[in-house]
Amino acid sequence: MIRVLVADDQALIHAGLRALLDGEDDIEVVGEACDSEEAVSVASRTPTDVVLTPIRSSCCAESASWPEEARCSLRASPGD
Repeated sequence: MIRVLVADDQALIHAGLRALLDGEDDIEVVGEACDSEEAVSVASRTPTDVVLTPIRSSCCAESASWPEEARCSLRASPGD
């Protein structure tokens, strides 16, 4: 099971990603966050394998704040 945290400041993005991911048998959305501080807090207390966040988000920039288990990130830009 892949445990996913959705971190975005837009509720529509949360809802869309949750709807998309809830249909997958091997993916579980373990949390949602509206900003980087909340995302780090959720990831610190909830086992998380993947954090979905906008590429140019402050969530990506603050990797030193993330728990050790969540520091691996995959970054891409549109068109990559």
